[in-house]
Amino acid sequence: QPRKRRAPVQPPIRSRLGLNKSTMSPGEWGEPITNLTRAQQDRFNTLVNRPVAPCKCFHAPTLDHLRIAREVEQLFSAIGWGQYLTINYPTFEELCCEFYCSFEFIRNEYITLDEPEIIRFRLKGKHYDFSINEFNLTLGFVSEDTIASGEYINSAIDYTRPFRTEYIDIWREWSTDRQVYNPSQSKASELKDPVLKVIHRFLAHNFSGRKDSSGTLTKAEFYFLWCMRNNVKVNFGCWIATQMESVIHKQNKPIILGSLITHLAIRLGVLDLDKEHNFALAREIEPLDLRSLERMGVIFKVGDVYQFTPPGEGGPRPRVPTTAPSTD
Repeated sequence: QPRKRRAPVQPPIRSRLGLNKSTMSPGEWGEPITNLTRAQQDRFNTLVNRPVAPCKCFHAPTLDHLRIAREVEQLFSAIGWGQYLTINYPTFEELCCEFYCSFEFIRNEYITLDEPEIIRFRLKGKHYDFSINEFNLTLGFVSEDTIASGEYINSAIDYTRPFRTEYIDIWREWSTDRQVYNPSQSKASELKDPVLKVIHRFLAHNFSGRKDSSGTLTKAEFYFLWCMRNNVKVNFGCWIATQMESVIHKQNKPIILGSLITHLAIRLGVLDLDKEHNFALAREIEPLDLRSLERMGVIFKVGDVYQFTPPGEGGPRPRVPTTAPSTD
């Protein structure tokens, strides 16, 4: 009698979703969060039970192998987000929970970039109140000279024309999908432009906090890709603050943008990774390397060379051992 094969052991559901939750309780954290208001404490109690979405960074050898490194850099620079490519910090649970339990984005109907104290949060017990201009300056995405330029003043803080009125036609032109664009169903795998597919995976993980198996192209992600191809500057601080606010109001949303929160803490001088600290590591940054993109169905291997998956095909692939260029 041949021996029966054992069924593969499935990892926990959170692991399969590409999410992670620390096994440490807040009482075991090296940097406890104290002196919260009642509202902040209530929000904190829900945050500590949420999974932490992985943040991704571009992997230089992979971009070189696919011969798209220069184009990716140009496209991010086109919207004024070139600095985002350099952020590759780990995610710390205490920083994220403290940040989100105190975060506010007071967005009025007619928002101005220099309106004071509309972005509020605390990190390591210190309270911060910023305008959008000050938030962008703190993040390091603009300089004092930049915020006085017409290019920055006119940067997009919402969907702009012609995208706002013509995105359905743009989708027909950009994709092989014959269905009307639907932000909850349309897939990035239908995009004709392979470079935009790679960038979408970066945005889906970092901006939206979605798992590897989802290729859905949200309206915001679609807009960013359109802005990249049309050299439309996008106000990073405003869009990021809007996305951070969504974490608070959507109870099923994981904790996202952890690497950016670490970057913010470093810029504010409350964290120095070169010095010893007691923060609980929630996530290391993960590279979007060849194996990752292959699992996502963005590329496939022919011999020793990876090629882009044709539009309309793709989707997540099973995790099997492959020979690939070093990811070191």
